[in-house]
Amino acid sequence: MAAIVHDMAKVGCVLLVAVTACAGGGGSAGDGSAAAGSSAAAGSSGAAGSSGAAGSSAAPPVCVADGTVAAPASPVSGSVVGERLRADICLGGATAYVEVTQASLAVASQTLLIFAFATSEAPQTHFRIEVPTEAIEGRMNGLLGMTGPTPGTYTSESGCGSLGLYVTLPIPAGLVCSGSATCPPGCALEGPVSSPYCQPVTPTLGYAAQAVGNCVYGTETPRGSWSVTLTSVDAYAPDMNAPTKRFVAHGTLTAELLNEDGSDDSVQLSVAF
Repeated sequence: MAAIVHDMAKVGCVLLVAVTACAGGGGSAGDGSAAAGSSAAAGSSGAAGSSGAAGSSAAPPVCVADGTVAAPASPVSGSVVGERLRADICLGGATAYVEVTQASLAVASQTLLIFAFATSEAPQTHFRIEVPTEAIEGRMNGLLGMTGPTPGTYTSESGCGSLGLYVTLPIPAGLVCSGSATCPPGCALEGPVSSPYCQPVTPTLGYAAQAVGNCVYGTETPRGSWSVTLTSVDAYAPDMNAPTKRFVAHGTLTAELLNEDGSDDSVQLSVAF
């Protein structure tokens, strides 16, 4: 999904935006809010929170994202290992929750495990990136189909959805963008339709996995794979009378994501939430 990286039009990001819009965002920061700060890392119940998958014997996370994670989301932490991308996802650098969507005339109600990149004021703290050394920041998102809001193991082979990792790289030094019709490499037309002009395009490195079904409106060519095991799925009380219901979820996910440039390059993703 190189197209996702540049215009966010590919399935994973489109679905994520569409579904979370129905949910009204990440939820209230009320009584269920979980701090993704130093108190979360140092808590007596381990790195993944009081009911997190890591358990009381887990080691503290290697890094902690700036900001908070609002209920019903759970803070995500983990690692990305590959030849061209190696990074830690800092605790709270991404979030996870389960959502049961409202049915429409076009789409039946579905149960989805949603991974969203955090919206804190310091996105450079979401990932601690070792390779590439010049990387600025990273983000993770995804939408994975489930048979219902219950614990269990769900895979890309039997489910639907997509999962993505994206790393922002610096604009090359010395890049000069000029013209209003054809742009040089590294540039693209931006601005009003009547008078567009060439501007620098932020370089990105993207990896993705997708199932044969995208959970909403069609099929895709399957790429990569994932397996997620949910150890607990608990109702989020403020949503139980709403058309769209969200649930607090804890568990683990492992995945192989392929580079969106079409090469054989891949990364192994492993997270807990």
